[in-house]
Amino acid sequence: MKNNNVCIIGNGPSILEGSKGKLIDDFDTIVRFNRSPIKGYEEHVGTKTTHRFVNRIVSKNAKEDNAEDSKFIPSIRNQIIILDKDNNITDVNFYQKIFHNTCEYKFISRKTELKKLLKDNLPDIEFINRNPTGGLSIISYFINQGYDVSICGFGLEDNLNRKIIPHFYEEKRVGTSHNYGYEVKIINKLINKKIIKKI
Repeated sequence: MKNNNVCIIGNGPSILEGSKGKLIDDFDTIVRFNRSPIKGYEEHVGTKTTHRFVNRIVSKNAKEDNAEDSKFIPSIRNQIIILDKDNNITDVNFYQKIFHNTCEYKFISRKTELKKLLKDNLPDIEFINRNPTGGLSIISYFINQGYDVSICGFGLEDNLNRKIIPHFYEEKRVGTSHNYGYEVKIINKLINKKIIKKI
């Protein structure tokens, strides 16, 4: 497969702990989430984006918090927008009115991708019938597609036992109902088995 290495960049504050921008830019495929910015953070997060996973609220360019920039989503250019087909409108025409016409769209099922990941790679971990985070869903998707997957900026242990999750680029703290203990266990096993790399 051509261009089969991917860096998946989480929104956790840990992304600011190292100057990984140049390393990130060396990847063929670079995935970001929701409204995570580049401008002002290039030293840490790089300068390129090929794919962006957006949740149900952001995909409509609605705000999860009053401080969010509603101009960000229309400013995105030349990216593949990944959406959860189980929780979003699947009519591309809807998104073409929101995103720039240089964007393309890919629909995935979060639960289906995680189930396949566990079955093929971690059969000792039982699937919990609960929507995984966008982060774990995207990790699962790219592993299932045969990519060489690297991650950075994921909170992992920092997010354990938190109900409020910080983002590196905003004061807002994001409420969560996800099972981070379960997800951290999965991601750490993937790292330990060298299925993914943490950079």
